[in-house]
Amino acid sequence: MDQVPASSRTFAAPCDAARILRAGAVALLLTTMALWVAGCGGDSTVANPVTATKDTKVDPTDLGADDADGGSDDAQPSDVGSDNEADVGSDTQPDVTTDTGPVCPGGPGCTCAKSTDCDSGQCIQVPEGYRCAQPCVTGCDPGYSCKLIGGADAQAYCLPNFLSLCAPCQTNTDCATVGIDALCLDYGALGSYCGSPCTADSDCPTTYECVTVAAGGSSAKQCKLKPKVSPGSGASCPATPCAKGETCLDGTCQSVAPSQCGCSQWAVQYGKSTQCSVTNSFGSCKAERTCTATGLSDCGAKTPAAEQCNLKDDDCNGITDDLATDFVCYKTAFAGGGSGSNCKGDADCTTPGEACDTNGLCHPLIGKCPGKPTCAANGALICNDTKTPKLEQCNGEDDDCDGLIDEDFTWSAPGGGSLDIGKTCGFGPCGGGKVVCISLNEAACTTDSKATKEVCDGIDNDCDGQTDDLACDDNNKCTTDSCDPNSGKCSTAPAVNCDDGNQCTMDSCNPKDAQCGHEASTGSCDDGDKCTVGDTCKLGATGLPQCTTGTAAANCDDANPCTDDSCAPEQGCVHLANAATQTCYTGAAGTVGVGTCVGGLRFCKDGVLGSDCLGEVLPNKNESCDGLDDTCNGKTDENCSATTLLLSYAPASQDVLGSGGARTTLQFGGSMVGGVAAGTDTSNSVWLGFIAWVGNLIK
Repeated sequence: MDQVPASSRTFAAPCDAARILRAGAVALLLTTMALWVAGCGGDSTVANPVTATKDTKVDPTDLGADDADGGSDDAQPSDVGSDNEADVGSDTQPDVTTDTGPVCPGGPGCTCAKSTDCDSGQCIQVPEGYRCAQPCVTGCDPGYSCKLIGGADAQAYCLPNFLSLCAPCQTNTDCATVGIDALCLDYGALGSYCGSPCTADSDCPTTYECVTVAAGGSSAKQCKLKPKVSPGSGASCPATPCAKGETCLDGTCQSVAPSQCGCSQWAVQYGKSTQCSVTNSFGSCKAERTCTATGLSDCGAKTPAAEQCNLKDDDCNGITDDLATDFVCYKTAFAGGGSGSNCKGDADCTTPGEACDTNGLCHPLIGKCPGKPTCAANGALICNDTKTPKLEQCNGEDDDCDGLIDEDFTWSAPGGGSLDIGKTCGFGPCGGGKVVCISLNEAACTTDSKATKEVCDGIDNDCDGQTDDLACDDNNKCTTDSCDPNSGKCSTAPAVNCDDGNQCTMDSCNPKDAQCGHEASTGSCDDGDKCTVGDTCKLGATGLPQCTTGTAAANCDDANPCTDDSCAPEQGCVHLANAATQTCYTGAAGTVGVGTCVGGLRFCKDGVLGSDCLGEVLPNKNESCDGLDDTCNGKTDENCSATTLLLSYAPASQDVLGSGGARTTLQFGGSMVGGVAAGTDTSNSVWLGFIAWVGNLIK
């Protein structure tokens, strides 16, 4: 018997029925062939050959070993009885079974304890526990993605995207689940928690957003819990900046704080944990938070404090009683009197200038003199190399140990003002002096003795800081008058500021009464909004001139389909990257939408339109005899011609489709144009398959 070509399609031969009906096979075949020839007009060739159709579309989610290639999920023969053989009993109708979907136990979504419990061969963990995996045949449910698992013999299954999402973690490894590249994200003092891969907010659950995070020297996008927003001060923004700790959202200042993740069943089962912290200027104290049956444990980290001599690690740096390099101990002194109220610390003394003494009473503090601290073995503070503070005197020393020398003594300048000890002093001829102590209780300027009576000569003769400050008046109340030593007349300078801050007025001063005038002006102005063009000065409803916003708007269109263009009044045009798509087709003009040819999409990423046209189907160079317009020229199988009918048979040992049963092939000449496993539900295929089966009986 001739071997069936590998490219042929075959019909399943019902072998048991063949044995029963072999006696009448010849007559039945002749009758059937006569009907066939009669239907073809008596010609020896088939005028209208039945051709098999070819599906040119591939399901991108079907990545497993059972793709449409003759595997287990390809078209199977109809069930013609409980034993999949022809029903030769008294009921002449075939028994038909209906596929009602997966059934537990073993089906996709059924509970399992191990992979052998599942028909799919994979028991995976989902948020609800352990379930049998769904192969990627017809796509995955929302929240699941098709991933390869299984090592060298990997197959594609629907795996949960968010199994570890928001679970506590310490490294990226803590977040990794089968097929999902989840990363460990920093949530600040609350700790670190798992994310989930995404490209946009729509890929994440409702309360999450897709953010860009650092990952191994580059960046990645992960789903992260949205911050918690509360009303805050409610002040209007952005014209007015929000207070510290608030953010401008929808024109209102609101308080934004990190949201808190919890513990899923998966996180509890594996005891997931993270390090939380309390941080301030003294250091950072850490503690571990762990998922337990009662939820995520509280952060037990203490608040860092300045290191003290107390046998404790106050600043959480791992060392006990390691005083800071700038730590200073003090010897204090107090004056008599004061409130004398009881206290435990300086904060309890509310009277200005008082502090808490060693007896627990509030008294006026003279000073605190620093020393060199040492922590004793028992935790006691020892203060070395210090003096006892005393009231400040004008002697060039820091008597009260406040870091200032002679700070209680100053020189009072003529005309007002004072200068501290050591400052340069003196005006006019008295300039270049220095404030010094002339006794323990008094300071003076060393050049005071040079002052004389003021005259109009361009010199500050009396050393009061004003040159030629003589009586003078030019009868203009809008000016300040002074002596001109060269002419002996009054010199003037503007004395009244009439600027009303309105750019649409012309401001002036009346010399008779120093009253300001503001005359309305016309012309261009600026309303402070960068999104408007053509602002002009006009009279308002109150009759006062004001800057009126122009009717034209700034053009912010950058002609880039991958950006959303807008305008912000305070900064002008804003161009934000979007995730838009653009249809595309790289085939010959006039072929898109014809036959099997379809267009594709280009995708925007980081504000740039991609160059690849994804998903398009282009014309084939040659037409296939498959009932489709493969060359997209509007013609179907134009180069195909019918030839003589050829029936061939392949025994089970030469099975070309790997089904384990005999197949027959219907061919016209050398090109296979039809052929389906016997028993399929299409009338042509069943009929042709039946003819092939009868042909086998007589071989």
